[in-house]
Order: sequence, then C-alpha cells, then structure tokens
Amino acid sequence: MPTKLFIQLFFLVFLNSCTISNVMNSYEGIKEFFISNEININKKAIRESELITIVLTLNNQDEQIGVLVTENEKSQIWATSQNKILYSKNGKITKTKGFDFDFEILNYASIFKDKHKSSAFIRFFEPDSSYLEINYSISLIKTGFMKEPLSDEVFTYSLYEEDFFVPAIGWKGKNYYWVDNEGHTWISKQQISPFNDKFRIEVLKKMAGNPAI
Repeated sequence: MPTKLFIQLFFLVFLNSCTISNVMNSYEGIKEFFISNEININKKAIRESELITIVLTLNNQDEQIGVLVTENEKSQIWATSQNKILYSKNGKITKTKGFDFDFEILNYASIFKDKHKSSAFIRFFEPDSSYLEINYSISLIKTGFMKEPLSDEVFTYSLYEEDFFVPAIGWKGKNYYWVDNEGHTWISKQQISPFNDKFRIEVLKKMAGNPAI
C-alpha cells in the first residue's frame, strides 16, 4: 500500500473528528496487513494486531480493507484503504462518505429476529433525495456452521434475509446477514443504491463484547 495513500486515508479520518491516537494506531497497524499493493491479506499480521478488520467488496470487484477507527453507543466508524468512511450498526451500513452514491439511514432498528418489521429513513446525497421512508422485514433463512477467517474456529451462524422497500421511489430489494450466536455479523451483502450498487463485507477479526459490524 503506497505511503501517500496511507497519509491521505488517515488525514481524512482525523478530519472526521477521530483522535490523533486512534489515527496513528490505525496507521501503524494497517500498513502491515498487505503483502503487496493488491488486496493480499497478511493474516498473521491481523491476528497479532489489536485492530478490528474488515474486507469490503463493491459490486463484486473493487476490494478495500477497512479498520475500526472509533465507536460509540450508536455506531462504529470504519476507514478503508481507498479513503472511504463507513458507519455501521450491528452489521448494517448506515452511512458512507467518499463514495459516488453516499447515503445515510436514520433510526435503523438493528434487530435480527425472524418476522421482525421496522421502518427508518434513508437519504441519498448525489442527487439529494431528502429523507425517504424505508420499510424493513427480517426473515430467518437457515442456520449452519462456518469458520472464523483467521483461526478456522467453527461457530454456529444464522442467515437473515432483510427485505426493504422505499415507497416514494419504488425501490426494493434484499440484504443478507450471517450472524453468530453472540450477535456478531461476520458476512453481509447489502444493496446500497437504487442503481444496483452492492457491498459485500466480511469481518476478519471481531471486537470483544458488542457486535462488531
């Protein structure tokens, strides 16, 4: 990963109200994660690091690595290797900065429970849509077993399907979340714009305690 890119990335994080300590710790950790300029993950470095790490794939081709920079009661904030910022809540991406299709979701319930229904508000910024109502319906699809990416430790997961609908623009679709018994979302596939843009997010290393992403 070129040094110039890291400098750009972490100055961007700093400008987003993160502490100098968070920025420098993230910088020192993330630079060891790459074996080359491509996304070729150094798993040993990630295992030994204290940083919480994800791999973000945009539209099945553009891969970025991300690290947790800060968190509060409402959300986690992630910085990626391509100068992007993500906000998440229990696996759901609720806000982006730096993408062509930046958006924000307010009042997301963040509850993975079979037959759970909720509503929130979504806003797209290019062009500005103002806040639109979005309705969600969660369904449990199946349960099974999967391995943690770094340790190969086997755990039980539940796969949830999230149907959504934005009545004002007629946009609807489905998102998917692989969630363990502690409520951590390990993998998710999320539609993030009416133009069929999609995120795939895989957690390589989760945080202790509260659900990671």
